[in-house]
Amino acid sequence: MQNSFSFPQQNGYATDSDDVMSEDKDKIRGYNDVLDTKPHIDTCSPTALQAMGDRLLDWFSVIMADAKKRHTKNKGKTARFPLGCRTEIRWMFQHLDLNSDAQLSLQELYDLEHDQNERCIKPFLDSCDIN
Repeated sequence: MQNSFSFPQQNGYATDSDDVMSEDKDKIRGYNDVLDTKPHIDTCSPTALQAMGDRLLDWFSVIMADAKKRHTKNKGKTARFPLGCRTEIRWMFQHLDLNSDAQLSLQELYDLEHDQNERCIKPFLDSCDIN
């Protein structure tokens, strides 16, 4: 037994009326409408952004201390930082800047930005971006 499917035809062309495919297209279009819209992301409050910065600074301090224990050194890079920039921030920037171009690319920031446990990390990093 073979299943077959035929389109209703009028003048040699498939019609939209009573067409099963038309209904399916509407369903597909509805699903696409859902997928095409970005999910609503709550904005992070200034307090949440400050807390995110504090957690990153703590995390960078731990990574830097661990690297010192392992005697791992950053490559000699020429990035310039503002006078008030913390040592941990400078160190982590140089650690992430794999190609030593004094800029962090999207690829270099990917793992940091896509931490699923920190919903404010991307907004925090975006607020720090001066370029």
